[in-house]
Amino acid sequence: MGVEATEVARRTEGRPTAEETVLTALRAALPSDYRLYPNVRWISKADASAPARDGETDLLIVHPEHGLLVVDTKGELIRRELV
Repeated sequence: MGVEATEVARRTEGRPTAEETVLTALRAALPSDYRLYPNVRWISKADASAPARDGETDLLIVHPEHGLLVVDTKGELIRRELV
């Protein structure tokens, strides 16, 4: 699998973080043509007159045909929200 990031969230008290748990599960489950990028940072504007703001996502999943998925991981019960 093509995980090409050097930084993954730090472990807490010797246990994997929620981000690490999700990343590990997706590495094992997804085919090799998916790319996983943990802790992706960006700078963007809401519109042309707005100030630039920075942000970060826990995981970016990219596939050459299916597009991309931005994942924000929380340390709670696993759930899915459709937008």
